[in-house]
Amino acid sequence: MCGIVGIFGNNNSKDRAVKSLEKITHRGSNVFELEYFENGALGANRLAIVDRENGKQPKFNEDKTVFAAQNGEIFNYKELKKELEAKGHKFATDSDTEVLAHLYEEYGAEMVKKLDSEMFAFVIYDKNNGTIFAARDPFGVKPLYYAYDESGQLYFASEVKQLSLFSDIETINIFPPGSYFINGKFKKYFNLEVSNELKNENEIVGLLEKNLVEAVRKRVDTDLPIGVLLSGGVDSSLIMEIAVRLHPDVTAIILGYPGSSDYEFALRLCKDRKYKYHIVRPDIDFGKELDDLIYHLETYEPNIIHQSFSLEICAREAQRLGLKVVLVGDGSDELFAGYNEFGTLPDEIINEGCLMLTNSLTNGHLQRVDRLTMKHTVEARAPFFDRKVTDIAFKIDGKLKVKRENHQITTKYILRKVAANFLPEYIAWRYKVPFSNGAGMNVGNNFKAQDGEVAKAALSKPQLTLRKGLYEKYALSTDIEQYYLRKFDEFGFTKLAGSEKRLIVKDNLSTLHKSNKQRLLVAEFDRLALYFPVYFASEKGIFDLHNLDIDYIATGGDDKTYASLVNNSAHIGLSDPMFSMFENTEGTNGEIIGELVENIPGVAVTLDPNVKISTLDDFKKYRVGTFEMYSTMHGVMKYLLPQETELAAFEHKTLIEKLTHRDIDIAVVLPEQAYELESIGGKVVFDFNAEFPNFLFSGFTISNVLEEKYRKHLKSFVVAVREAVRYIGKNKAEALQEFSKLFPELKEKEKVFNAYLNFWSTTIKVDKEGYKNACDIWKKNYPELLKEYVPYFKKASLADPVIEKINAREYRRDFPFLEDVLEKNIIESIEAKKPLRLVGFWGGGKKSAVDEHDEKTINYFKNYIESIANALAHRVVVTWILSDAHAKNNGYQEDDYTKYLEEIKNKLEAGGFKAIYLSELWKKWNLTSQAIQEELDKQPNDWWNKVSIAVSLEKQAQKRFVGEDFRLGAQRYYIMRKLEKPLLEAEFSGCVFFSFNDGQTQSLLPTLPSIYIYSEERGISDTPWFNINN
Repeated sequence: MCGIVGIFGNNNSKDRAVKSLEKITHRGSNVFELEYFENGALGANRLAIVDRENGKQPKFNEDKTVFAAQNGEIFNYKELKKELEAKGHKFATDSDTEVLAHLYEEYGAEMVKKLDSEMFAFVIYDKNNGTIFAARDPFGVKPLYYAYDESGQLYFASEVKQLSLFSDIETINIFPPGSYFINGKFKKYFNLEVSNELKNENEIVGLLEKNLVEAVRKRVDTDLPIGVLLSGGVDSSLIMEIAVRLHPDVTAIILGYPGSSDYEFALRLCKDRKYKYHIVRPDIDFGKELDDLIYHLETYEPNIIHQSFSLEICAREAQRLGLKVVLVGDGSDELFAGYNEFGTLPDEIINEGCLMLTNSLTNGHLQRVDRLTMKHTVEARAPFFDRKVTDIAFKIDGKLKVKRENHQITTKYILRKVAANFLPEYIAWRYKVPFSNGAGMNVGNNFKAQDGEVAKAALSKPQLTLRKGLYEKYALSTDIEQYYLRKFDEFGFTKLAGSEKRLIVKDNLSTLHKSNKQRLLVAEFDRLALYFPVYFASEKGIFDLHNLDIDYIATGGDDKTYASLVNNSAHIGLSDPMFSMFENTEGTNGEIIGELVENIPGVAVTLDPNVKISTLDDFKKYRVGTFEMYSTMHGVMKYLLPQETELAAFEHKTLIEKLTHRDIDIAVVLPEQAYELESIGGKVVFDFNAEFPNFLFSGFTISNVLEEKYRKHLKSFVVAVREAVRYIGKNKAEALQEFSKLFPELKEKEKVFNAYLNFWSTTIKVDKEGYKNACDIWKKNYPELLKEYVPYFKKASLADPVIEKINAREYRRDFPFLEDVLEKNIIESIEAKKPLRLVGFWGGGKKSAVDEHDEKTINYFKNYIESIANALAHRVVVTWILSDAHAKNNGYQEDDYTKYLEEIKNKLEAGGFKAIYLSELWKKWNLTSQAIQEELDKQPNDWWNKVSIAVSLEKQAQKRFVGEDFRLGAQRYYIMRKLEKPLLEAEFSGCVFFSFNDGQTQSLLPTLPSIYIYSEERGISDTPWFNINN
């Protein structure tokens, strides 16, 4: 994996090739691998994955007449190599790029038909006849661009920025996916065939299982450790489960705040399955990172930009963990119809929708994945784009991608069936949540509303005028788009031909189908008997009379229901109306359009005959379980029950199980659950119906960003439901018969039906008193939530105020490593009323005396620690390790650094800090310079090429190592820090490590929660011991 360049012509091609690669050192290294020809240059800066010692590009055939440079991986290269060797080809390495050179020599352009990979872009130059051949993978997973300058010189490059820097290039073109270029012409070698021919569910499940396992097997065929970006959704979880069966060292990277849905589901899965995992909190400075993100992404599309911050954090963390390869679940929603919007399409054209979105990925989410993982020199592999998997996907009958039963839809149904053979039910059938939002990040839900923290950051920046004509050309509609496009233009990316064509996204699916009826998707908490009147309107054709076609999707949470509305994945929400009560005046808001359940249908039920409840006060004697946190039922109980009550929230489908297993004494449930329990020996001990004469329990909500074409049908929807409720009231026997048909699993059908007759509003009009009562509960329970408006929740933590100070922008150079462990340390410190312990290095160099840089750093750090201590409400104990042993290893004069560090020790101790010499720790650990040299001597010949930070260490050694062989100095330093690492971890267990470096060198630091800070002031990262006044 790398970045490549190919320049063919006589317009200074050699120098231009170097300048081009300088723009993308992040994709591999700053060591450029180039081959120069009489009329051009070809090369790469490589991230070594395959044949790391001998993989230097470009690769060539035996007589050096055919050269190849590649960005990507060829998964069947070993088989191809054997085939070519049988034909007489001789290989010098085990590199997949060398296989490409020989494959072209043998088969010419037909070589592309032999490649098994979803991720490649390569350029081949044949010196024999001057032929230039280039090809790109079928879906455009790996990027490739081409251009001609004014002289006619031809360019190929991995990123737009490599070409936009040249003033004589006016137009840059996207190299079309699934195509090759030869003799100046493009030819399409790959076309997706779409059909609905696969109809047998069991056969399809078997086919997908076999080929998904094989797809993952190919992508974990390496001796390197593997990471998986695990959201806890069905896609990434399925990849994770298969990967751990095939590779011995797989780490799940979990992004999220405690309480956010992705965090909770992913962590639960990792613990249940004993996966190795690493948690990273999604802390990021949107304003600081935004412009840099646009530069790396090379897009102005808000949907891509807003959803990129989460990947930026994960890729950065993968790099910190020393991972070079990560697996991602991208592509499954497009291939298997995972978005709610697919529910608006007839079955027979669902695959057309899949094709439309899949074809748009190359300039959208695939571009996002490539740019941000490669920004941190990490290779992302996407098993769902395996050719055999995609071939199957586009032949599956649409009925099996979007399953419809009783007007209820299940998206991505067939893939969930596969997942159910690998994963627990709570993952396999989990409702889809966008990655960033699911992690608790407020990146916004609908860019047209300009909501969320990213939009706020963009709108707070200086809004300069666009170049004339760009606003109209790019069809902008918001201020944030204007800002993003201005940066896009500023970076020279408007040279990209066709960039004015807006990205095709899931919202565009509706354009594929025209109907006389308006299709509306209702997102509901779950399919509940409580919602029967709405289903009755569907079954009895009442919606048909109003030219409405209604489908339903169960989200499993009120927060997820509203999130579906604000990102346009559903049109109407049927759940808790709390989201219409947000107090924010900007961005996205909820609106309530009708009331369905006008009282509290909550009853307390138990299986323990000893439980006695006479009044609300009696509940404090027992363990009480309710539905999910932030559900109406949980909110009402939190409001009504005594504060001393042991109240726990559970996934609503597991609540009865918790009661049965005696994890709780009482469950507060709906009548449809309570009466079922009564029939098998349970007992209803309290009915909450009388606690509020009027209470808005469930209603119909929308988002204020709902498009007018849907909004104009809302009145018809409300009227149809009202007609259904009134029909039920007048025709109870007929309605009960329909109720029994829809809910055959209920044992007490008539009893439940009769109970609910008293709860359904006959007007569907929102009762003011009921709304006020509901609003009062939310204001008491979650006042900050209503003010902040974050539809994805996170649990408040005792550590939050302290972490806020630790991450204060004034001091923070980078966000912490192991922030979840940091949070635990802080909480333990608060609860035990013990000091929070920090440890870090103060180095030595040529300095022999303290100067103003040292003074400034100590004072700056002291202020930082004081701010943390104030938030903590007690002491922070800081230990500085004076690294005299490091200074000695780097060859500095002992007299200089000894005198300097002694003076620093006095200064630090005078400032209230502890200080200890590293040499004293070495003595305690029996670590010596001889031990370091012996460990270095043990290393195999190619070991240094496998060190991901080798290049950066060599650059550092060039400046700081006192000796002739800076590479040897870098290697000794690396071995020294590796030997120190476990010793430091044991010595300072329970501490928080701090550093003036950023997170890129984390692999050398102790695996402790780590914070990265500036030295003298914000923006200055030079360490004071190397900062010497001239």
